[in-house]
Amino acid sequence: MQLNTVLGRQRTGPHSFIAGNVMKTIAALTPLHTIIADAGGSFKNDTAFVTLDGVNVERGSTITVDNLSITFESLDNVNAREYGIDSDDRFAGKCHIIVEGTYDITIFMIENHFNPLKPEQDSRSDYYRRFLDIRAALNDESRTPQGVLGQTSRISPQDKGRSLKDWKIVGSENDYKLNDGIIGHDFTFNKFSV
Repeated sequence: MQLNTVLGRQRTGPHSFIAGNVMKTIAALTPLHTIIADAGGSFKNDTAFVTLDGVNVERGSTITVDNLSITFESLDNVNAREYGIDSDDRFAGKCHIIVEGTYDITIFMIENHFNPLKPEQDSRSDYYRRFLDIRAALNDESRTPQGVLGQTSRISPQDKGRSLKDWKIVGSENDYKLNDGIIGHDFTFNKFSV
C-alpha cells in the first residue's frame, strides 16, 4: 500500500485562505488498484468524492474486489468529538478501506461551514472549508512501512512520549515528493511500482 496526498489551503473568501496546509486529496495505491479520496472544493456543491480505479464510489455503498474492501458513507455533519478527535470540525463523510490482513484505513471528509467563533452557528459565507483526516492501522507486524504515516504506525513504547517536533522521518522531505503526480511512484523510498 502506498498513500500519497495533495496538500492545500482552506479558502474563506475570493482571495482569503486559512494559514497552513491541509490534506485535500489522498491516493491509496495497491499493486492492483488505485483509490482516490478528495475533500471537494470550496463551494456548496463541490462535495467530497471517492473513486476506485477511476470509477466513482457511490455514497452508502461498499465495493469488494480482490483483497480490498471500500465503504463510502455520509456522516451528515457529525461533530469530530464523536470519533474521539478534540475538535469541533464537522464530518460530512468517511471512506473505510480494508486491505485484507494488512491495512485498515479510515479517511474522514471534513466540511466546515460554521462560524469559527460560534461553532453551533452556520456561517453566511459562500465558501466551505473542506479537507481530509486519516486514521490507519497496520495489521501485519512483519511489514516495515516508510514515510510519515508508515513510520508512525510502528511507534515503539519509548517513542510514545515524544513530541511531534522531535519526530524525524527517514531521509529528507524531498525524498517523499512525487515527481509524477498523486498516483505516481517516482520518489526515493518507493517500495513497488504500480
